[in-house]
Amino acid sequence: MVAETKKAADPVALTQMIQKETQTANFNKMDQIRRRVDATVKDHKTAEALKPWYNYMCKRSAFHNAYLPTFKRQNVTLVDTEGRGVERITEKGIVFISTCGVEMGSSSTNIGKMGCVCMASIPVTF
Repeated sequence: MVAETKKAADPVALTQMIQKETQTANFNKMDQIRRRVDATVKDHKTAEALKPWYNYMCKRSAFHNAYLPTFKRQNVTLVDTEGRGVERITEKGIVFISTCGVEMGSSSTNIGKMGCVCMASIPVTF
Protein backbone atom coordinates (compact mmCIF):
# COMPACT_ATOMS: atom_id res chain seq x y z
CA MET A 1 0.00 0.00 0.00
CA VAL A 2 2.84 2.40 0.84
CA ALA A 3 4.55 1.63 -2.49
CA GLU A 4 1.29 2.33 -4.38
CA THR A 5 0.84 5.63 -2.52
CA LYS A 6 4.39 6.72 -3.38
CA LYS A 7 3.92 5.57 -6.97
CA ALA A 8 0.67 7.57 -7.26
CA ALA A 9 2.46 10.68 -5.97
CA ASP A 10 4.91 10.45 -8.89
CA PRO A 11 3.31 12.39 -11.80
CA VAL A 12 4.92 10.19 -14.46
CA ALA A 13 3.82 6.98 -12.76
CA LEU A 14 0.34 8.41 -12.22
CA THR A 15 0.07 9.36 -15.90
CA GLN A 16 1.22 5.89 -16.95
CA MET A 17 -1.26 4.27 -14.58
CA ILE A 18 -4.13 6.39 -15.94
CA GLN A 19 -3.10 5.62 -19.53
CA LYS A 20 -2.99 1.89 -18.80
CA GLU A 21 -6.40 1.93 -17.08
CA THR A 22 -7.90 4.01 -19.89
CA GLN A 23 -6.54 1.66 -22.56
CA THR A 24 -7.86 -1.36 -20.66
CA ALA A 25 -11.31 0.24 -20.34
CA ASN A 26 -11.24 1.17 -24.04
CA PHE A 27 -10.35 -2.37 -25.06
CA ASN A 28 -13.03 -3.90 -22.83
CA LYS A 29 -15.76 -1.61 -24.20
CA MET A 30 -14.78 -2.15 -27.83
CA ASP A 31 -14.47 -5.90 -27.26
CA GLN A 32 -18.03 -5.84 -25.88
CA ILE A 33 -19.15 -4.16 -29.12
CA ARG A 34 -17.24 -6.70 -31.24
CA ARG A 35 -18.93 -9.56 -29.34
CA ARG A 36 -22.30 -7.91 -30.00
CA VAL A 37 -21.50 -7.86 -33.72
CA ASP A 38 -20.66 -11.59 -33.61
CA ALA A 39 -23.87 -12.38 -31.71
CA THR A 40 -26.07 -10.39 -34.09
CA VAL A 41 -24.55 -10.67 -37.58
CA LYS A 42 -24.35 -14.32 -38.60
CA ASP A 43 -22.39 -13.87 -41.85
CA HIS A 44 -18.75 -14.09 -40.71
CA LYS A 45 -17.30 -11.90 -43.48
CA THR A 46 -19.87 -9.15 -42.87
CA ALA A 47 -19.41 -9.36 -39.09
CA GLU A 48 -15.63 -9.01 -39.41
CA ALA A 49 -16.03 -5.96 -41.65
CA LEU A 50 -18.41 -4.31 -39.17
CA LYS A 51 -16.20 -4.77 -36.10
CA PRO A 52 -14.53 -1.60 -34.84
CA TRP A 53 -10.79 -1.85 -34.18
CA TYR A 54 -10.15 1.59 -32.71
CA ASN A 55 -10.46 3.10 -29.25
CA TYR A 56 -13.84 3.88 -27.77
CA MET A 57 -15.03 7.35 -28.80
CA CYS A 58 -12.22 7.63 -31.36
CA LYS A 59 -14.87 7.69 -34.09
CA ARG A 60 -18.58 8.38 -33.99
CA SER A 61 -20.39 5.13 -33.32
CA ALA A 62 -22.87 4.18 -36.04
CA PHE A 63 -24.58 1.61 -33.86
CA HIS A 64 -28.31 1.81 -33.21
CA ASN A 65 -30.55 -1.00 -31.96
CA ALA A 66 -31.72 -1.64 -35.54
CA TYR A 67 -28.31 -1.22 -37.21
CA LEU A 68 -26.75 -4.67 -36.81
CA PRO A 69 -29.96 -6.70 -37.32
CA THR A 70 -30.34 -4.93 -40.68
CA PHE A 71 -27.44 -7.03 -41.97
CA LYS A 72 -29.52 -10.20 -41.49
CA ARG A 73 -31.92 -9.06 -44.22
CA GLN A 74 -31.69 -10.68 -47.66
CA ASN A 75 -31.93 -7.33 -49.44
CA VAL A 76 -29.03 -5.73 -47.51
CA THR A 77 -25.39 -6.04 -48.51
CA LEU A 78 -22.43 -4.38 -46.84
CA VAL A 79 -20.22 -2.66 -49.40
CA ASP A 80 -16.61 -2.55 -48.22
CA THR A 81 -14.96 0.52 -49.73
CA GLU A 82 -11.65 -0.51 -48.12
CA GLY A 83 -11.32 2.91 -46.51
CA ARG A 84 -11.57 4.82 -49.78
CA GLY A 85 -15.16 5.97 -49.37
CA VAL A 86 -17.83 5.96 -52.06
CA GLU A 87 -16.43 6.96 -55.45
CA ARG A 88 -19.63 7.12 -57.55
CA ILE A 89 -23.27 6.25 -57.75
CA THR A 90 -24.43 4.34 -60.84
CA GLU A 91 -27.80 4.13 -62.55
CA LYS A 92 -28.47 0.94 -60.58
CA GLY A 93 -28.26 3.02 -57.42
CA ILE A 94 -26.64 2.79 -54.03
CA VAL A 95 -27.74 3.86 -50.59
CA PHE A 96 -25.16 5.15 -48.17
CA ILE A 97 -25.20 7.13 -44.95
CA SER A 98 -22.90 10.12 -45.08
CA THR A 99 -23.40 11.32 -41.52
CA CYS A 100 -25.40 10.61 -38.41
CA GLY A 101 -26.73 13.18 -35.95
CA VAL A 102 -24.83 16.15 -37.30
CA GLU A 103 -25.88 18.87 -39.69
CA MET A 104 -23.41 19.14 -42.56
CA GLY A 105 -21.42 22.35 -42.40
CA SER A 106 -22.32 23.14 -38.81
CA SER A 107 -20.32 22.81 -35.63
CA SER A 108 -20.59 19.75 -33.42
CA THR A 109 -22.14 21.92 -30.70
CA ASN A 110 -25.45 21.70 -32.59
CA ILE A 111 -25.67 17.99 -31.78
CA GLY A 112 -27.52 18.83 -28.55
CA LYS A 113 -30.63 19.95 -30.39
CA MET A 114 -30.91 16.54 -32.04
CA GLY A 115 -31.46 14.71 -28.76
CA CYS A 116 -27.81 13.95 -28.13
CA VAL A 117 -25.56 15.16 -25.35
CA CYS A 118 -24.08 18.56 -26.16
CA MET A 119 -20.29 18.39 -25.99
CA ALA A 120 -19.71 22.17 -26.10
CA SER A 121 -18.75 22.45 -22.43
CA ILE A 122 -16.26 19.59 -22.45
CA PRO A 123 -12.60 20.58 -23.01
CA VAL A 124 -11.10 19.07 -26.13
CA THR A 125 -7.40 18.54 -26.86
CA PHE A 126 -5.82 17.52 -30.14
